[in-house]
Amino acid sequence: MTRPKLSTSQQKYLKWIAEVIAKTGKSPTLEEIGDHFKSTAVNAYKIVQILVRKGYVKKTGNGPVRTLVVLDDEGNGIVPNQLPLIGRVAAGLPVLAVENRIGMVTLDEAFLRRGASFVLVVQGESMLDAGILPGDKVIIKQQPTAETGQIVLALLGEEATIKRFYPQTNGSVILKPENRSFSDIVVATGNCSIQGVVIGCYREIE
Repeated sequence: MTRPKLSTSQQKYLKWIAEVIAKTGKSPTLEEIGDHFKSTAVNAYKIVQILVRKGYVKKTGNGPVRTLVVLDDEGNGIVPNQLPLIGRVAAGLPVLAVENRIGMVTLDEAFLRRGASFVLVVQGESMLDAGILPGDKVIIKQQPTAETGQIVLALLGEEATIKRFYPQTNGSVILKPENRSFSDIVVATGNCSIQGVVIGCYREIE
């Protein structure tokens, strides 16, 4: 389902509403939305109506209080504490596009409070010494920048990779594996697109 794009302001409202639902299991009231954005309940109502009209939120029940449900790209309600599970990140597609998703996973609220955006299945052995094994699920906070030494999800051309991030003063970036069998990746800053930082990792024991 293709939805109209949101303005920067509308995106902020949607993100905060989704975060509140994820943390508390309830949607915020119009008064709470207005208070958070230093606005009024009337203005919050107008923004919510836009989110509803564009297909990002739906209202359940007859009343305006705590009845908002955030929708995914297919118009399904997003369950609190659940995030998209991504099989791979492809160039040319938004990270959270439906084409990238292979399911949903339930996370502890602590990760949601830290800004977790999605979960990615790890492929390859380049981060073994950081405790990240093939098949593990890494929790990603989606953002376009990272600090030196953070483990990042980076997009290099058509391929995504998880490595430690070391920007250089000469306009290049070193993406460092945590496995001596693998070599550092050195690329120009403009050829490295940071998709997010890793804030957690877990594996399922069969």
